[in-house]
Amino acid sequence: MIRFVTSHVDLTGLIADAREEGRTVCRIEGLAAKGATIAAFGSALGFPSWSGHNLDALADSLSDLLAGAPGPYEIIWDHSERLRDADPTAYEGIIEVLTDVAAGHDGTQVTVIDRALGG
Repeated sequence: MIRFVTSHVDLTGLIADAREEGRTVCRIEGLAAKGATIAAFGSALGFPSWSGHNLDALADSLSDLLAGAPGPYEIIWDHSERLRDADPTAYEGIIEVLTDVAAGHDGTQVTVIDRALGG
């Protein structure tokens, strides 16, 4: 499942709730460039060093990680607005990857935080 939240999110509470529900939590800091954002996912999630920095590599690495995980994950993409504002096409591509991967792995929760929205 993927959900979108705004700057009003209680990040500490969100992380605590996910851990209480048995999910491994990983927070990825959003960046303004596609390659740097994908690299941030790789670094935060421990992807192999040979993993690529394109959408296919992100999808494959996420799928491999989640398929081999002992339990469900909570993936938090914080400050996603940085990429959305700088490169809307890359942002939409990553959203599509995250949506597909979350749908294909039961118990996986993806939270996308857009701190530019105050809603």
